[in-house]
Amino acid sequence: MYLKWIGSREDDTCWWCRRPSGTQTREHLFKTCTAWRRQQKVLWKEVRLQTRRGRDRFRIADLFADERCTEAILTFLETTDVGRRAREEDWENGSESSLEEGGDIVDMGDEEELMEVEVEGAGGGGV
Repeated sequence: MYLKWIGSREDDTCWWCRRPSGTQTREHLFKTCTAWRRQQKVLWKEVRLQTRRGRDRFRIADLFADERCTEAILTFLETTDVGRRAREEDWENGSESSLEEGGDIVDMGDEEELMEVEVEGAGGGGV
C-alpha cells in the first residue's frame, strides 16, 4: 500500500503470492500470504508459546510491540524475503529466484517520515 501511495508501484497486490485479494500489508505478509505459509506457522507457534495468544488475537502492531515476540519476528524476517523489495523485472516475469539473489532492501526510514507527515496532517497545525 505504501509503495502504491508514493507512486513506486501501480498497484498494491502482494508481489510474493500475487493473489488479487492479497493487498501487501504487514497483516497480509505475517498472517495470510500463501508464499510464506511454512514460515508463518513457525512464527505463530513460537508467538503462542511465548504469549499464549494466536495470530487471530494479535494485531501486527501489537505483535511488534511485544518484546516476547522479537525473536520469532526476526526469525520470520530472516527466513523470508519480507522486507526486501522485488525488482520490477522480477515482478513482470514472475521470477522469484532472482529475488533471492539480491532484491533491494526497503528503506524503512521513508515509512517513518510518512507516519510523521500523517500525524502532522491529522491534527497538528495551530489554533
